[in-house]
Amino acid sequence: MKADRILFIDTETGGTDPANNSLLSLGLVVWKASEIGASLEILIDDGVLNVTEKALGINRINLQEHRKKAVSPRCRNKADVQIRQQSFSSRRKDCFRRPQYQF
Repeated sequence: MKADRILFIDTETGGTDPANNSLLSLGLVVWKASEIGASLEILIDDGVLNVTEKALGINRINLQEHRKKAVSPRCRNKADVQIRQQSFSSRRKDCFRRPQYQF
């Protein structure tokens, strides 16, 4: 089966250790008919924001500005689901199985 839509997911983290460093942002972009469709960036504040200075520099993230715009991980789920439903409402739902990662 040839896909006519693809959901690209990108993350920015507070470091290289997934067991300790925070997930800072989630980017979603829908590729449809050879064009960029819907897109969304969600800034995330887990209440801890365990980060390294190196990661902040690489990702060009200012923590004070990040905290002003970021949402809790639970709110992230709602936005994530919304873009998937808008762009893939008639698609098979098993495409969206959540990986077994803990952020």
